[in-house]
Amino acid sequence: MSPICLAPEAWPEPERTAWRRALMPRQGLYGEGGAAAGRPESTIVNVAEGVGHWLAFLVSEGALEPVETPLARITPARLDAFVTRLRQRGNAARSIAGWIGGLCSGLRWMQPGCDVGFIRRPRGVPISRALGVEAKVVSTVDSLDLYAWAAALSEAGMARLHSRVGRAAVRDGALLGLLALFAPRVGELAATKLRDHLYEEGASFRLHLPGSITKTGRGRGFVLPEPLAGLMRRYLEHVRPHWQPSSGDPHLWLSLRRRALNRKVIQEIVANRVEAWTGERRRPHWFRKCLTTTAALRGASFAYDTALVMGHSPTVALRHYNMATAVEAADRHAERLRRMRDETRALAMRFYDEQRSGTRR
Repeated sequence: MSPICLAPEAWPEPERTAWRRALMPRQGLYGEGGAAAGRPESTIVNVAEGVGHWLAFLVSEGALEPVETPLARITPARLDAFVTRLRQRGNAARSIAGWIGGLCSGLRWMQPGCDVGFIRRPRGVPISRALGVEAKVVSTVDSLDLYAWAAALSEAGMARLHSRVGRAAVRDGALLGLLALFAPRVGELAATKLRDHLYEEGASFRLHLPGSITKTGRGRGFVLPEPLAGLMRRYLEHVRPHWQPSSGDPHLWLSLRRRALNRKVIQEIVANRVEAWTGERRRPHWFRKCLTTTAALRGASFAYDTALVMGHSPTVALRHYNMATAVEAADRHAERLRRMRDETRALAMRFYDEQRSGTRR
């Protein structure tokens, strides 16, 4: 049976060589490195997955002819057959669009300067639209409500601190409280270490996220407000010491198995807790949507400051602020319509009564 996705070590020689070159780190102050140098590990994995699906398809078709460059394998007919195969396997349009996007990024990394526009925009239409990807409509929750739930979870955990369930609740309360108020990315959470990134400052804690662990490569930091600092202190004093491995792992978030929580485990913890709260499985990135929307509804300056804390650009803040003001405008319009209905209801009822009684001709 042909593989569904090829790992980079199983790629043909042209792709393997070009991929290694793309991932070469920068050397010295002026060295450029490969086209993918400095990219987050998660981005590299996603791009490799897109290329891997494409190459696995070519293997299944017996179409891996010797070529000089990865782009030389691309033809419109093969791309159409690739999409058809993915659809036949039951893959969603959004997943297919993501893999094609990864393939395009991979080609640009492996062959800097190559034109992949015909792949991203078949007949000038964005690939997502061409595939029929529907825009996601995701409901959000006020971030202060999310924080209140996290605080209640921590409180419930303290009442059962002798049990694994209680200790996990205290840890998750601190984790979810941090997500509610500051919404760090999941990769940043997994990489955070005590003393290196989280350390005491006065009566609270400062969380410093250097560029080496952020998605954008730009560092940021903030002091945890009370009572969030209290949730963090509960975890550090009452739970984490029980889970500290003998190796002295410095990662902030540990499991009851005495291991650092990786990205996947954090995603599952958050999804399970949010599902218990709202009935819907939401992952850490959803907290960024909630916080951005909450801030935007409170004003443009709040939206801008929150975007900086989250590591967003001002453009993102402005876009969400405009969306929020549109929501407010729609609410005001609906309220005006309600008042108009109330004002005309008496007149409408009298007209209806007259029609029924036949008094109006």
